[in-house]
Amino acid sequence: FAAEINGEVVGACSVGPSDWVHLDVCVLPTPTWQLRSMSVLAQYRGGVGRQLLIAAVSGAQAAGANCVWANARVPALNLYLRGGWTIVGQPWDKPGVGPHRYVVLRWGT
Repeated sequence: FAAEINGEVVGACSVGPSDWVHLDVCVLPTPTWQLRSMSVLAQYRGGVGRQLLIAAVSGAQAAGANCVWANARVPALNLYLRGGWTIVGQPWDKPGVGPHRYVVLRWGT
């Protein structure tokens, strides 16, 4: 998914099938999809990310997913929380990127 303003791509993300392997953290309804590579140019933050999340989740739902999970950067957690996502598990560090948390959005059984 991509967000464009005046013909310029200002944000993007992808979502697709991906098994949740962190069963020590929680059990998720299957099938699970993963949101990946969420990115918005700094000067366009404050709405573009929310629209990308909505589009990605809608795409996953339409394809039959029962939940979406992501590796969220700690500074971006509020974006997910405002969208109804839940933080699960403990903080962890992604080398070269920084602190992350697992976030999930469930709607299936």
